[in-house]
Amino acid sequence: FPSHDKPAFLYHTLAIQYRMQFLGFQSGNNVTSGSDNTFIGSQAGKETTTGTSNTFTGFEAGMNNITGTNNEGYGFEAMRDGTSGNNNIAIGSQAGYNINNDDNTFIGHQSGYSSTSAVQNTFLGGLSGYNNVDGSSNVLLGYNAGGLGVSANNVVAVGHSSGNSNTVSNNTFVGTHSGYENTTGRGQTMVGYDAGYNNTSGENNTLLGTETGYSLTTGTANLVAGAREVS
Repeated sequence: FPSHDKPAFLYHTLAIQYRMQFLGFQSGNNVTSGSDNTFIGSQAGKETTTGTSNTFTGFEAGMNNITGTNNEGYGFEAMRDGTSGNNNIAIGSQAGYNINNDDNTFIGHQSGYSSTSAVQNTFLGGLSGYNNVDGSSNVLLGYNAGGLGVSANNVVAVGHSSGNSNTVSNNTFVGTHSGYENTTGRGQTMVGYDAGYNNTSGENNTLLGTETGYSLTTGTANLVAGAREVS
């Protein structure tokens, strides 16, 4: 592939034969055999060599991608440090910043920021899944949803800061602050505003309703429905 040590307006001409579009300083600078890529922004897709069918738009979006394929990164430094992930979508500044695995969707400022080897996650909202590193098959919807989880799998957290402190797998939190302090408790279903807010290690609880089980901390196998029924 021709050297990109040329003005940005020439990149488009050089890339036509490879069905690629480059626009911006050093965008697509190292492409060798990769094809069907679109890189827009300073250093977008800069290190890509053989990766194909990628779209990176924004300052340093997908900058360190090398072999990753079928990725879409939109926003300032979206998917910046991922090198080999495939089939990922990251929308928002620094969304999916470190992703190196497959089939994830990160939408929102720094959504999925720390994810490296995570697979098949859907995060929607600013800081959603921020600390997730290798947890997979999670659905986190809402600002800071599941924010502190690192390796948890099969977690559903819907609502602002729902499951914020959760570190374990197989939990469901629905509602703002639901399961907020849950750290090691497994098998939880907490539905409602502040439901199970202070539970830390209690397991297999089903709490349904506003502030239900709000002060429950270590209780196990509770089934409670109604507003703040357990204290």
